[in-house]
Amino acid sequence: MILDREELERRLSSPKNLVNFLDRSCAPSHSPGAKARASVVVRAVAGALAIQSSVPDVAENLGLTENVVRGAVHSKNPEIRDRITGATERVRELALDRLLESLGLLTVEKVSSAGAKDISAIAANMSKVVDHVTPKQIGGNVQLILYAPKGQQREEDYEIVEV
Repeated sequence: MILDREELERRLSSPKNLVNFLDRSCAPSHSPGAKARASVVVRAVAGALAIQSSVPDVAENLGLTENVVRGAVHSKNPEIRDRITGATERVRELALDRLLESLGLLTVEKVSSAGAKDISAIAANMSKVVDHVTPKQIGGNVQLILYAPKGQQREEDYEIVEV
């Protein structure tokens, strides 16, 4: 994908750009001992990136230790957890938007043409992204079975108690 100068400037100045999102004072330093002093913002970014990428890659690119990145992913700090959740939610929402756009472009006319394969590939890839960033529910399948006592299936069959 080739960007023209105008699009490049728009993306670089966007508040959604990770560089603009981070406070410059929080950016990791490559000086000795700086790896241990990662701020909450940097640890949250590291945790969010490590969910989608490998811990060693994130650690190397952000100038952190692998332990700091792993700690960020599994952090108990509510501020870090909220930031990681917010970042992954943004990614999920963007992927869902693209998925819906690509599904909307898959019209009857395009299904009969060769371009539909490309559009369906986009939809399939976006659904994988959505599936990957959506939190998994453990034990989320709950089955509730109600049994009605025999002979008491109407309201009139029950005794009325006034309190």
